[in-house]
Amino acid sequence: MNLPFVNSWDWVLAPVVVPGTAIPQDPALDLDPGSHARIPPPWQTRGQAALEFAQFPVALVQDLIPLDIIQTWPGYTLGVVGFIHYDQTPVGPYNEFIIAPALVRHGTNLSFWVTTMTVDSPASQVNGQSNWGLPKTLGTLDYHWGEQSFLISGTQGDLLKASYTNPTRDIVSFLPDLPVPPLSFSLPLLTYTRGKFRAATADFRGAGQLISWRMSALGIDPQPYQLVESRETWLGVAFSEFTLTLGAPI
Repeated sequence: MNLPFVNSWDWVLAPVVVPGTAIPQDPALDLDPGSHARIPPPWQTRGQAALEFAQFPVALVQDLIPLDIIQTWPGYTLGVVGFIHYDQTPVGPYNEFIIAPALVRHGTNLSFWVTTMTVDSPASQVNGQSNWGLPKTLGTLDYHWGEQSFLISGTQGDLLKASYTNPTRDIVSFLPDLPVPPLSFSLPLLTYTRGKFRAATADFRGAGQLISWRMSALGIDPQPYQLVESRETWLGVAFSEFTLTLGAPI
């Protein structure tokens, strides 16, 4: 990972927490009450996922985040980019792309704050907005899981393309193709809905493989996918099968 040079004392002097400056927005405010059936949580889902954990510049994401940002390196915060195909959900199969470019704090909860969530299912969009306050928007997601390639398009053309490769030697040259041990963890999903910040339980289970990413934004500024151009890659993991249970926000 190519991190900027810092003075040896910078990590001591730099504040760990930086306040986000965004005004919280509730994605559910403008929903048509008659659009698509609401299926309340908990949701049990299953599918495949390809994730990249990366550092994002705090100065670049600060005006996108309405909570305190945790610096994981001076001037940087840890985030996640995710390409997900859901085989099973309460609203049927669909594809999803996520940018969560900051590790944030609210009370005693630490989580990644989602700024971009593109789906190709209107039912997923409506339920994500109404159930959790997730910023879901509709798009065209051309996912080829067997070929390990992904493309997101909009009304004006292609917006983002990505692919990943094995073996993991592209990441660490002396490692063989090692599987990631099965993961099982609960992480609060922090969102803003119905006038306040809320946390929902997210229980994840899956076994993955380390991967090496290639990712680039194709659209013209301003558009949310340009954030991937500023990231400093840390680690990629692909899950051939995972389960995710999302609880109700409280």
